[in-house]
Amino acid sequence: MSYQETARFIKLPIDGYMDLLGITPNSSQNAIINAINNPKYRFVCAAVSRRQGKTYIANIIGQLVTLVPNCNVLLMSPNYSLSNII
Repeated sequence: MSYQETARFIKLPIDGYMDLLGITPNSSQNAIINAINNPKYRFVCAAVSRRQGKTYIANIIGQLVTLVPNCNVLLMSPNYSLSNII
């Protein structure tokens, strides 16, 4: 991959979207947002403890990604009952 970081990166306006929704992210959610918006990283793996809002912030980011033309979002869960979270 010989792409320049700025040429293959689309910064998502997460802060403005969260202001519209009236959401204030906690420190764990801010770390995930900062990792997603950093052009240095192509993939992000976050080791965050329970009850920190990982699924919630992933939903917010997923909603914004669906607004980017020609992008798809795949939702996965280990079983059908856990699919109701999203």
